[in-house]
Amino acid sequence: MKHLLLAGVAGTFFLGACTNELSPITISKVNRVKTRVLLGLLSLLFSLSACSGDDEYDYEKLNAQKNTVKYVVHCMNPTAAVRIDNVAGKLTHYIWGDWEYVFETDAYVTGLVINCDDERAEMSIKVYVNGKFKGEHKGYRQVRTGHIILKGDPLV
Repeated sequence: MKHLLLAGVAGTFFLGACTNELSPITISKVNRVKTRVLLGLLSLLFSLSACSGDDEYDYEKLNAQKNTVKYVVHCMNPTAAVRIDNVAGKLTHYIWGDWEYVFETDAYVTGLVINCDDERAEMSIKVYVNGKFKGEHKGYRQVRTGHIILKGDPLV
C-alpha cells in the first residue's frame, strides 16, 4: 500500500509538471526540495567564504616572527652543580648559583629542564618572552618549565 501511495504521488508530480497542474501535496514537496537545495548552496558559499581568509601570507608572517626569550635560573645552594638542558637539546650547561640567558628565536615553543644532585637545594626557573613574565617553576632535584608556546595558538 505504501509503495502504491508513493507511486501515485510521484506520478502526480510528473503529470502535474507536464500539464502545469500541481496538487497541494506536490507543491509542498517541491518547496521542501527547493528549500533544502537553497540551504545547501548557502552553506557551501558560507564555508567557501570562511576558508578564503587563510592566506599564505599569514603563515609566512607567523613563521618569520622572532621572539626574545630570557631564562633566569636560581639555585639556593651556591655550591651545588646544576645541569641546564633546553627541551630542544641544543643547550647544555653546568652552573653554580645563578644563571641568566637571553636569546632570540623563531621557534614555536621553548622550554628548560634543570637538574641538581643535591636533594636539599631548591631551584627555580623564571621565563620571560619579549619582556613579559611567563611564569616561575620551583622544585628540588629536577625542575621543568614544560613547553612554552612562543607563537601561534595552543592546541586544545
